[in-house]
Amino acid sequence: MDLLSVSAFLILWSFGFLLLWHLDVAPLPTGSDPAPHVSAIIPARNEAANLGELLRSLHQQSQPLAEILVVDDNSTDETAQIAHAAGARVVEAASLPAGWCGKPWACWQGAQHASGDLLLFLDADTRLMPDGLQRLIAVHAAGGGLVSVQPFHRMTHPYEQLSAFFNLISLASLGAYGLFRGHRSPAGAFGPCNVCSRDDYFAVGGHQRAAGAVVESLPLGQAFLDVGLDLRCLGGKGAVWFRMYPDGPGALMNGFGKSFALGARHLSVATGLLVTGWLVAGFEPIRHLIQEATAGNAAGFALWSICYLLFAAQLHWMLVQIGNFRRTTALAYPVPLLFFLGVFVRSVLAARITGKVRWKDRVIGT
Repeated sequence: MDLLSVSAFLILWSFGFLLLWHLDVAPLPTGSDPAPHVSAIIPARNEAANLGELLRSLHQQSQPLAEILVVDDNSTDETAQIAHAAGARVVEAASLPAGWCGKPWACWQGAQHASGDLLLFLDADTRLMPDGLQRLIAVHAAGGGLVSVQPFHRMTHPYEQLSAFFNLISLASLGAYGLFRGHRSPAGAFGPCNVCSRDDYFAVGGHQRAAGAVVESLPLGQAFLDVGLDLRCLGGKGAVWFRMYPDGPGALMNGFGKSFALGARHLSVATGLLVTGWLVAGFEPIRHLIQEATAGNAAGFALWSICYLLFAAQLHWMLVQIGNFRRTTALAYPVPLLFFLGVFVRSVLAARITGKVRWKDRVIGT
């Protein structure tokens, strides 16, 4: 038995606990403080398929909203009509200025039209649980600053389980959930759901600070940290959820591929090393199990089977915090792991060769 290889595996496997130990969520409020006026701001470009369900969830909140603004970013579908029919106020986005990306420009315009004391920025594919807004308001009331939420990932079809490693590494990239998370500030905010006061938003520069950023949530979160305001990054379980890429494996592959091709350069060196080491730990049992089976070494095969199950158990413990992932996804983890690696390498190479990616029908330089 190669105990040195097993020891190396255990060290790299432990990196997973430095990436994701525990994901805090927004609790139910216990007090009865006066409800603030909240403006929901939804940047939307060709979101007719998603917008209706989000707006219905907003109208069903136990804590009513003061207003809902949909910033129509030059959509060519029925985004504006659906928003109007659901009682939202539609803001037609002005032409995209030089140096701005589409989403931060839409969010910035929405904030300027909003009248609420609190601003709630939501992607069109998010959904709020009936007491979701109440939870978010309570978290913000406790510490101010920016409250950022990564929605709980709900999945229906088996192919959606392939998103496992994409989901985990997206969370890990902020460096906010590891074993020693209390000693580190997040690297930035999440993109789908953010809550802050109107005063704080404009004081830090809001989305103007992220004007040219494709991953606009990172500089937005940093803007709050730079002036000493709090940034709390939470999981959405019980409050906010979404379903990503429900249109088939191709959409999942292209969507995550573009996101990671654009976002990979923002990963810190330390986090990048931890992620790489942990992924190597995932491959090690697979490699050794093949070797031991080929050599007919029963003892070695049993030892690496235990290592395989250790990685699968750790992975399942992580995944159930962020989405309705199945136990079989963790047990068959080589499948989503190879899918992640293939999509990531393909997308990064394509982005470097062409120097651009297409996002929301816009070409963006990398």
